[in-house]
This record gives sequence, C-alpha cells and structure tokens, in this order.
Amino acid sequence: MNLIETLKKEINDKKITDKLEIARYIYKKVGNLFKYDPKWYFSTPEEKEELKSKKIDISNVTDNYITNCSWANMYSDLLTNFDITSKINSVDINLYNSVTKKYHTKNMGVNVEVLIDGNSYTADLTKNLNDLISLKFGLPTNYNCRTNDEIKNEPNGNLMNIKNKTKNLKDKLETMKKEEKLNDQEYIYQVYKAIESNVNFSKPNIGFSEGKTYIDLLLSSILGKNYTSNNICFYDKYYDKYISVYIVPVNGVNIFFSYEKGSSVVYKFKTIPKETLDFYFKNYEYILSDNLKTMINKNSNQTVNSRRM
Repeated sequence: MNLIETLKKEINDKKITDKLEIARYIYKKVGNLFKYDPKWYFSTPEEKEELKSKKIDISNVTDNYITNCSWANMYSDLLTNFDITSKINSVDINLYNSVTKKYHTKNMGVNVEVLIDGNSYTADLTKNLNDLISLKFGLPTNYNCRTNDEIKNEPNGNLMNIKNKTKNLKDKLETMKKEEKLNDQEYIYQVYKAIESNVNFSKPNIGFSEGKTYIDLLLSSILGKNYTSNNICFYDKYYDKYISVYIVPVNGVNIFFSYEKGSSVVYKFKTIPKETLDFYFKNYEYILSDNLKTMINKNSNQTVNSRRM
C-alpha cells in the first residue's frame, strides 16, 4: 500500500486543510492501520535494536507492525509530506535503585513533537499502547497532537475511559456477587467469563499487544488497580503466533483463559483445558507475569526463569 497517496486522497476528499487537523487525521489513520509488534517482548537486546531501527517504507507498506521508534519515524516522515514540521524526542525517566541508593536515567521511548504556527503539540501513539487501544476499541485518544498542559490535566487516560465504558457491566457483576453470595475467587472468575462473553476482538487490526493490554485494563477497571493476574505469554516461533493465558483459581481448581488467534485472522478470549496449556509449555517460548513469578518463587524458594528458548 502506498500510504502517502492513500492519505493525500483521503485528506483531499474530506477537504481537510488545517494543518493540525491533518496531523491528527494522519495519527488516527496510522493508529487504525498498525499494530504494536509483540516480538518486542520476546526479543534479545540485539533484536530490540533491530526492531527500533526498522524503517517503514511509507510509499510501499508491506507489513503493519510497529514499535515506538518505527512509529515515530514513520509519523514524522508522513507529516513532512504534508509540509508539517516535527521532531522526534527521546522520553527519559529517573529511576531509583534501592541497592546503589542512586537515581539512574532510563530511556522509555520516543514521542513526536509537532510544530504548527509557533505552537508545540505532542503525539505519542505507542505510550503504554493507550492510543493504539483507544483507536481500535472506540475510546477517546489521549496523545493525538495535544499540548503538554492538555496532557497534564487529563486524568489517567484509558483507564478512566474504560471505567466509564464498563460501569454497567461492573454493576451487574457486583449485583450477581451479592445475590449469589459469591466468594472473591468465584467473583473474579465471573469477571473473566464476562470478558469472554462481552468483549469483541473481531477487528483484524486488533493485535496481540493491544488486545492483551486491553484485557489487563478491563480487569483493573472492574477488580481494582491492585488486582494483578496470573498470566503467561507464549510465542510459537515457527508460526509466529502469540498466546496469552490467564490462570484463575476457583475454590482449589485452576481455570484457564487464553487470548489467541483462532482459525480465522481475529483473536478470541476463551476458556481452554489444562491439556492445551501443557502443550503450550512443552512447545513454545514463554514469559511469566511478575505476579506469577513471585508466587512460584515464594512457594519454591528458588528463582524461576521466565523464558524458555
């Protein structure tokens, strides 16, 4: 696909002439077309550098996977084709090391600063995957060419939007908990069943990373920000397939939910038998969630390697 020509035609057809609106239209178009590359989570440091330096040919797009760096470079290139000035900024934070008792700087990615008529706007499609998720699940975006003051005054982005969207579902689940006298584990299981029944992942452009992050946000929205799932991510290198499995204990029995592609091109969130999970462990690389690693290490008093090659 020639993304430049596609955008020029669409923007011309829609008669968009304001440069800020053009920049925002391009941002939305890219966010709907592209998915965050899940290879990032299974990559070595050397492989991560390759993904960072990946160049997307905007005149001939052949795949739709991005990371923060490849997105920033592509977005900046697209803006240049519409005579919009921009620059790519590194985003750093200071982290405190409790062992060395010192702060150190860690690079957390990049954003794009869009410069129009003397004003500066921040665009950051991949920050916490917020806007990639928003554009695929019909939520307001948070970082689509906003001023720093607008971003600063916005309350907690996607989580607030999802809380509003799931309020009715949460109310129904809490009513069920009271009426059926469910204990905490039974209630958590019903939350997972509600996600299985109510969340639509059927759009082909919803990728693994966005879908999994959306599930995690739904769980936080309904169960509270302190809830952490027992989660395992699997990677089938041969078929380039990604799977996320959630372990949900209910009264002494573990129940398993997976987020993965079915026979079609779209992802599903569904219950799976333990035999399927055993097959994944036997055949695929995997990464355990921090919560699951902590539980295993606590029970076994030894360090668990979370990645199998």
